[in-house]
Amino acid sequence: MIPLPSTLRRWTVTLLAALAVVTAAPAQNVTAADSTAIRRLIGERNGRLLVLNVWATWCLPCREEFPALNRLHRYGRTNGVDVVALSVDYPDEVRTKIVPFLTTVRAEMPVMVADVEPQDRLFAMFDPEWSGAIPMTFVYDTAGTLRRSLLGKRTFEQFRAAVDSLR
Repeated sequence: MIPLPSTLRRWTVTLLAALAVVTAAPAQNVTAADSTAIRRLIGERNGRLLVLNVWATWCLPCREEFPALNRLHRYGRTNGVDVVALSVDYPDEVRTKIVPFLTTVRAEMPVMVADVEPQDRLFAMFDPEWSGAIPMTFVYDTAGTLRRSLLGKRTFEQFRAAVDSLR
């Protein structure tokens, strides 16, 4: 057997470690959400708050706040809060854009892709005054009533404060 040079050995170890991380990432299921599915998600709260984050893969602030959403999802599991990410990318981009991004950030929360046309109709479902700017996070109480609208990138602490103010 021929010994590998140290540089090649380090490269091989790095590659194997990277493959282990990628293969350990959770499988991400993205479901299409029409207006009926979105209304059902908001209305059927079962005693839990809902944090609904509207985002897209092409939106840098959206991408940057995903770690905070993952952390909020973990917090919410035992604190009566559901976190759902609703992508406004095109539904036919699930495999090519959405899932690769979610795998990279190791998204843990349920993810949907909006399948509502025209988009103005989608915006009006949440808030008739909303321009469609993202990231946008809507916080609903246990009865499905909109209680907070958070425009722009947020931190875990800001998300948690919005949720905790409703409990």
